[in-house]
Amino acid sequence: MAELMEKPVVNTNTASYLQNADFDDLVFQYGNKEYGAYAVRKAYRNNVIGGVLIGIGVILLIFFLPTLFELLKKKEEVAPVVSREVKLSDLPPPPDLENKPPPPEVQVQEVVKTVKFVPPKVEDDSKVQKDEFVTQKDMENAQISTVTNNVVIPANPGDFQVEQTKEVAPPKPERKVYKFVEKMPSFPGGEGAMAQFLRDNIYYTPQAREQNEQGIVVVQFTVNETGELTDVKIVRGLQYGLNEVALTAIKKMPKWNPGVQNGERVPVTYNVPITFNLQ
Repeated sequence: MAELMEKPVVNTNTASYLQNADFDDLVFQYGNKEYGAYAVRKAYRNNVIGGVLIGIGVILLIFFLPTLFELLKKKEEVAPVVSREVKLSDLPPPPDLENKPPPPEVQVQEVVKTVKFVPPKVEDDSKVQKDEFVTQKDMENAQISTVTNNVVIPANPGDFQVEQTKEVAPPKPERKVYKFVEKMPSFPGGEGAMAQFLRDNIYYTPQAREQNEQGIVVVQFTVNETGELTDVKIVRGLQYGLNEVALTAIKKMPKWNPGVQNGERVPVTYNVPITFNLQ
């Protein structure tokens, strides 16, 4: 009788069932839930969460593992501190400094200086040179000479010679070139005259005009004590022959008014910028 009874059928279309059922129940609503796929899908979420937590734990363990090893190693290296109580009664008595024996005496032998005996050698009177001494009377009429004599001492004293050389001139003091002085050097006529001189002597080369070369050429030179321009050179230049044009114009300049420092004419370094512009 019991075998003939049918299993209760759940009405899956009711609103309460649809509200409480999850996605897996709806998929397997008319399927075999005893099959393994249903159990795998039901446990999938818990398996994923567990796997993620285990992975995070393994990563943290790998990250902090060296730190743990260092901490354990430091604990092993730290030696235990052994404390010991020392009583003053256990210390040995200090040594008796008053009854200390004196140090042994050191005997120093006296050093006797000796001189090697050189037997005298008899020579002929003609070979013996007498020393000539200069007296005070000889020095009264002596004159101080500015000529340096090179004394050559030969191997044979009989060949003694004195070689006379030319008079040695004192070295010239090194000339100091100033950058800034109390009164700077100037072009004759002032800045306006110098600008007009450059306009009359500066020109464009055909190649520079063709290549549209423009800019500033800085020429540096030294105005010496007489106003002449020396050490003329380019410190900032252009191409296509414009540097040569600037150098030629500067070298054509007349003498400048020299610079003055402490009331004396001194050499001064001077820079002149020359602008090349096609407009």
